[in-house]
Amino acid sequence: MSNQNVETPADLIAAIEERFGPLTLDLAADGKNHKAPNWLGPGGRFEDSLSAEADWTRLLMSAWGGGNGWLNNPYTNTPEWVKKCWATIAEPGAYGFRILQLIPAAVCTNYFVDFVNEYAYRIELTPRPFLTEARDCVLIVWTPEQLVGRETWKWRD
Repeated sequence: MSNQNVETPADLIAAIEERFGPLTLDLAADGKNHKAPNWLGPGGRFEDSLSAEADWTRLLMSAWGGGNGWLNNPYTNTPEWVKKCWATIAEPGAYGFRILQLIPAAVCTNYFVDFVNEYAYRIELTPRPFLTEARDCVLIVWTPEQLVGRETWKWRD
């Protein structure tokens, strides 16, 4: 069984920030592994960022948020995280932010077909970002404008 809580490698974060700009809010982290100055999770703003109280739209549009939300969620419940991303971008009046979500490349799963394909932009990563895990990943770009499409990104030589 693979590790379901794998920290994002620093070189991938650097490449993502070079391409998209700084990360402002980590949506699933703790005091040791957060990739943005503000985070949701243990020691952060909300202990449970999937809870209804953790209103991602409001937080991402607020003065201390905005810009780029980062999400490398535990993979055991990826469908719930994908659905929260989808609900966040679909919120009426949402604007001025994006969520960058790193998930397994499970392109034939129901959640991927129902929520990602028609509502988000998919970036297939090469090479694999996790050297210790045999896992293909995709970076999902969620925006209120619902940019849709796909590309392959060679993020590291």
